[in-house]
Amino acid sequence: MSIQDPPMILYFHCKKGDPFNKDLFSEYRISGKTFAYLVWPAVLLCHNGVVMKKGVAQPKKKSVGASVIPGAACNSVGVSADTVEELVMPERGSVAFNT
Repeated sequence: MSIQDPPMILYFHCKKGDPFNKDLFSEYRISGKTFAYLVWPAVLLCHNGVVMKKGVAQPKKKSVGASVIPGAACNSVGVSADTVEELVMPERGSVAFNT
């Protein structure tokens, strides 16, 4: 058995109509500006870590009334502090796991 400390993060946080984040997700079949659905979650090294593997999501072609998520961008060093709060809130769609 192996333990990852700190635990790696599966990032599921994307809702239909949210702006598509190309730093965390690759496009599945078509390109677009807003999320349609999640295909596979992104894997982050830790809560304040770098993106280990981009997730896969399907964007919508048209962007109608997209909402803005503050702090949802990922920089080259790691995920911003605003995004960390979203990562640790399971009710918002993120899960931490040990491998």
